[in-house]
This record gives sequence, C-alpha cells and structure tokens, in this order.
Amino acid sequence: MPLVSYDVAVWAGPRPADDEAAAEQFELFVEVLDDDEPPAPSSAMVAFLEDLLSVLPALDESEDPRSPWATGPEPGDVSGDFAYLTMTYPGAEAALDTVAAVARRHGLVCFDPQDERLL
Repeated sequence: MPLVSYDVAVWAGPRPADDEAAAEQFELFVEVLDDDEPPAPSSAMVAFLEDLLSVLPALDESEDPRSPWATGPEPGDVSGDFAYLTMTYPGAEAALDTVAAVARRHGLVCFDPQDERLL
C-alpha cells in the first residue's frame, strides 16, 4: 500500500547529535502519542503552530487545492512538546523547507521520519 502522506515531526528540546539520535527521540515522542490522554500543547509548540499557519494556512474545505497539508494542521496535532504534521507529497516537496525554517526560528527540532533525518 502506498504512503498517503509525507510526515514531519517537530519538537522542543536540544537538537540531537545526529540522525540516529533524532530517530530514537522521535520514537519516544510517538509512544506518548499513543497515551489515552496526551499532554496539552506547550506554549513553545502553540507559538510554532501559530507562526507556521500564518505562512502555510491550515487545510479546510475552502482552501486552495495546492495546500501542502494532507490534514490540518491543528492544535490536536500537537502533544506537549511534540507536533506530528502530515503533508501531501507534492506539498512536502514545495513546503518542507518552510516548515523546517519556521521550526528553526522557534529553536525547535525538525525531523523527517521517512528518511530518518534531521532537517
């Protein structure tokens, strides 16, 4: 079955030393997503999401079909210090650098789980 979205993870914390360490940190965050009651979004992540959405507006029925998002993003995509964002493949090609730049501006880590690499 082909992948239907291109995912990107963003989190607050020190930048991992390398891609392998980032992949391990990513897996720890994903485990928290499986909790029945994940933590509320942190203020750092809320600020990131607000800034990101000012540049790349959230997908809704009235949005341009060229939107980079597969879903959302919305506050529910953020859990504590972790955001898991889903983009279309063409959207990722067009906007992944923008997501990474906004994350860097906020001092956040941006990780590509498909390629298991830091952005």
